[in-house]
Amino acid sequence: MNQTIGESSVTRWLRVLLLLAGVIGLGLLATWARWLGRHGGQFVLMESDWQVGMLPRPLVLSALAAAGLGTIGLIWSLLSEKTVRSALAWGAGWCGRHPGWALLLMGAVVLGAFDVYEFFYDPFRKVQGHFTYVLRDDIQMWLLLLASICGGLAILTAVRAEGMSRLARGIDRCCLSRKWPWWLAVIVPVVMGSAMCLGALDGIPHFSDALTYLMEGRILWTGHLWLPKPLYPELWISSLFF
Repeated sequence: MNQTIGESSVTRWLRVLLLLAGVIGLGLLATWARWLGRHGGQFVLMESDWQVGMLPRPLVLSALAAAGLGTIGLIWSLLSEKTVRSALAWGAGWCGRHPGWALLLMGAVVLGAFDVYEFFYDPFRKVQGHFTYVLRDDIQMWLLLLASICGGLAILTAVRAEGMSRLARGIDRCCLSRKWPWWLAVIVPVVMGSAMCLGALDGIPHFSDALTYLMEGRILWTGHLWLPKPLYPELWISSLFF
């Protein structure tokens, strides 16, 4: 049963195009988020103090415009879904009845959306101050999340369009209603990920976070919450492990 407000095929496909534009625009901005800057009136990609590339102004402006169109399509799609509209109405009513809890939840969401401490402390350089550049990782992840939501809504809207519903029913009847595709969707990534870890990565962690988790796990496995200070702690000052 169609859960969207009655609309013509033209407006439905217009929403699909807006959402696809959002996928491209938000995806590009997410790719550039960690390095995008301005130098000499030009858009450039910066790594620390090094300029590693330049971006044409029309390309960046087009990405921003596409992200804006995708945002419009995202809001339009969410408001067109009766289920979402009902959920928003219920949420607004709940917040009106429990303003204290609503404020607490909003604060938790805001604090959880970004690593707030990074405004005042750089964990990589281990210096205190006022920083904004360290939030680029969080911005990048949120842009990727919005791009994926736009992509999912674009697929959902396209499937509901005329001419596609029959194909969707056929896919559901042949694959999704059976158990083996779901097992396959679980087993294939596990097998491929394991093969990558054991083959290309030699079965050992290669990233600072993974190495940190491994060391912490071994510490806990011994029954301790910490280890004694190393003999030469100055060798560990610039490490994420200590």
